Order: sequence, then C-alpha cells, then structure tokens
Amino acid sequence: MFDELSNKKFRDAFLEANIKTGIAFQVRALREHHGWSQAELGRRAGKPQNVISRLEDPDYGKFTIRTLLDLASAFDVALLVKFVSYSYLASSLEDVSPTGLAVPSFEEEMKAFEADVNRTGEAISAAQPSEDANRKPREPLRGSLVNIQLQRAASDVLKARPHPYILGALLQAGQQRKQLGL
Repeated sequence: MFDELSNKKFRDAFLEANIKTGIAFQVRALREHHGWSQAELGRRAGKPQNVISRLEDPDYGKFTIRTLLDLASAFDVALLVKFVSYSYLASSLEDVSPTGLAVPSFEEEMKAFEADVNRTGEAISAAQPSEDANRKPREPLRGSLVNIQLQRAASDVLKARPHPYILGALLQAGQQRKQLGL
C-alpha cells in the first residue's frame, strides 16, 4: 500500500474514502451495538432519521464537526479529530470490523475499568503474605508496581496504551461517581 501512497492523487482519494466510509460504518456499528434504530439515534443526537440514514451512507461524506459532536454525545464516546501521518492512519485501520468499530461508551468503559482495577487489587492482596496478629497492618502497596499494573489492566480494557494522566482521571471519575451514588 505504501507504494501506492507515493502518488499524491491516490493519497488524497484514499484519505477521503477512508473518512467517508470509516465514519459511516462506525456510526452504523455503534448504533447497532446499542440496538438502536436510526430514528432512536436521531432522537438521541437531535437529528431526524433521514439525517442518520445519510450519515450511514458511505457515499455521503458531508460531516460537520457539530454533527460528529452530537453523535459522540449520543453514543457517549469521545471524538478525536486531528491531523496524522499516513502511517498512523494505516495502523488505525487494523480492525475495521463492526466489533472493532463499536467502541465502548464511557459507562461501559468505566464498568470494565473498575472491574479490572478490582481484579488487579484482589490479585495484589492475594499475593501479599497474611498479616501476623502482633505486627502493624501493612500499608497498601504504592508506587510504580501498582501504577504499572493498573495501567496494563486499563490498557487491556481500553485496547490502547493510555497516558497515565488519563488513567488517573478515569479512576478519579469512577471514585467520584461512587461518592455521588451514580
């Protein structure tokens, strides 16, 4: 494919086709993942059903940032719009199956993240020697080992290598949700 990308017209056509089909297929994959009709997605995104139908048509391709933000809100997922290298674009096309395109909503992501954090914490606790009744209780493990294990667990859940700041923000958001009873 990189030989073909040496041609500027091919690169431009490849980029346009990837955006048009990629967004259309991902909108449909996410909608079907949630079990929604086009009308239901339209209601949640504040768009009529015929607009959703056009957005799912790979030949349409006239997306606005506002419409993409409305869809991201309806699906409760993040939206990333940035300029990238062609090698980055090619690597992002590894899994374009409906399952690969149906990214988890924030709620699904947090549940999976919290489950993995709990499993990791249970595994750490099980690996520690039992407390002797005459000894001071052991402080929870802190530092790089726990951080590395949490990052690896979250990476498996998120299918990416997120920045530690993001992991901390996700964990903090989950703790705040528990405190608020959400």
